[in-house]
Parts: sequence; structure tokens; C-alpha cells
Amino acid sequence: MLRAERLSPHSMWLHGYMGTRRMFTAVSPPRLQLTELEDFLDASGISSTGLRWVAPDKWHITLSFMPAVEAEQVGALHDALTELATRTPPLDLRLSGAGSFARSGAATPMWIGVDGDLPSFIALAAGSLAACHRSGARVESSQHFRPHLTVSRHRPARHGELWLEKLDAFRGTPWTVSELLLIESTLGGHQQPARYSVVERHPLRG
Repeated sequence: MLRAERLSPHSMWLHGYMGTRRMFTAVSPPRLQLTELEDFLDASGISSTGLRWVAPDKWHITLSFMPAVEAEQVGALHDALTELATRTPPLDLRLSGAGSFARSGAATPMWIGVDGDLPSFIALAAGSLAACHRSGARVESSQHFRPHLTVSRHRPARHGELWLEKLDAFRGTPWTVSELLLIESTLGGHQQPARYSVVERHPLRG
């Protein structure tokens, strides 16, 4: 079984922790569910459009985002997330439906929705947000958490309503969420996508 392990100062340095880093907590659907979504996008013809698609290896459902985590906050973050995962039982989710967030002056995210045991999942997101705050890290949060998996960002919304209608027909196979991920996001160069790396995996043991 995967365990969440505290990083030593040396391993923190190896992982790029010595300094401010962008990090987020998330859950990731298993390979089967991701492949289902990939196949759906290919079969519907959506993936061949000129939209800016998120690479499948970056598909995840974000729970909390920290634009600034300092090296001295990593230990507290580890402890808070470990405590949260220890008291949280596994829960069942499914990718289903679609939607879009309209943002003035910014790329418009198009996403696949989530259903299943949403009350437990929303509670996990709230617990994750609280854990990040307790670590002392700077946290960004919206007033209303809406679980989703972003598949596209586009500007302008070229044929957005048509593709959104097609995406809304997607219904994936349910799966059991068994771990909470802590992921580091490293910004790329000009017009290059960010790189994601899993820093810790916290098994849900409640």
C-alpha cells in the first residue's frame, strides 16, 4: 500500500522544495476511466477541433490550490493532509456531464462534471482546504466548490456551445477514490504548459 512519507530536508531539495512552489491537492481517476474519456473525445470528433486541449496525463480533479508554499511549511502540510486522509473513508465517484466557466479576459475552461458520493467528496475538499490553511501556505479558493475535470481551455469560445453539448453526453464508469494527492505545478516557459509531479499520496483510511 502506498504511504505518505515526510520528506527529509535533503529530499525536499531534490524535489525542488527549497523556495516558493505552486502546489495543489487533487484526486485522479484511474487509467480505465481516463481511457474512457479519451475514447469518447476521439469518437465524437471533439479532440480533432482547434480547441486547446489539456493533455490526458494532466487530467485530475482539484480540491485546493496553493500558489505559494514555502519550504518551512511542507512539514505542516504533510501532517495536516495525513490527518485528513486518516479520518476520511474511500468514496465512489463518476465522471458525468459537462460544463464551462466563463471568465472575462481569460481562457474559458471546458470541463467534465463529477457525480456520485458528492457530499463526502465536498467534505474532503473542505477538509483539504482547511489542511492547507493550517500549514500556513497561501491558498486560493472560490466561494463555491464545484468538482470538475478540465479538458479544454479556449479563447475565444469557438463553437464552444456545440462542443459543450457533445461533452455533456459523457457518462463514465464509477470508481472508488482511495487516495488524496499532493501535486506540484511547475510553470513552463512562454506558452508552455505547466508540469505536474505527484509529491505525496495519502491513502484514505477512515
